[in-house]
Amino acid sequence: FIVSASGRFVPRKGFDTLIRAVAKLSNVTLWLMGEGQEKEKLSQIASDLGISEKVKFLGWVDEPIHYIKASDAFVMPSRHEPLGNALLEAWHAKVPTISTKSEGPTWYMRDKIDGILTEIDDVDQISMALTKLKNDKNLQKFYVQNANDRLKKMFDEKAVVDAYLK
Repeated sequence: FIVSASGRFVPRKGFDTLIRAVAKLSNVTLWLMGEGQEKEKLSQIASDLGISEKVKFLGWVDEPIHYIKASDAFVMPSRHEPLGNALLEAWHAKVPTISTKSEGPTWYMRDKIDGILTEIDDVDQISMALTKLKNDKNLQKFYVQNANDRLKKMFDEKAVVDAYLK
């Protein structure tokens, strides 16, 4: 089961929380796309938890959507996220998603309808959400369909232009 996440490796992105959540699971690999000041710290957390082989630091990726599409789930563990473009990319790629209840995602993502929203920095909630997705293909399909519909309703060209004109 491959979990992907992307962004700058800075504290507000919460990748440390995601690594700790993945450490609680078996048969899960985490792909982290990005670069930044926290890379060494994140690598050390994975090492300290004994899961270095499960966490793949992919570096800067020009087209992260290809990795997102190849994964089984996408997680946005941010402590602060004004919008969450990567989450919308995951919806576009038709990959089930989990996000923390940061500003942007709570504006458009409906908990247990479009994906799973967790409390910020809650390792156990993220781990449990991943377990639910991993074990339930029907739930994955349900979230993907709803997220795709929501993406079209709120973010396609017509929806954005209509909202702007309104």
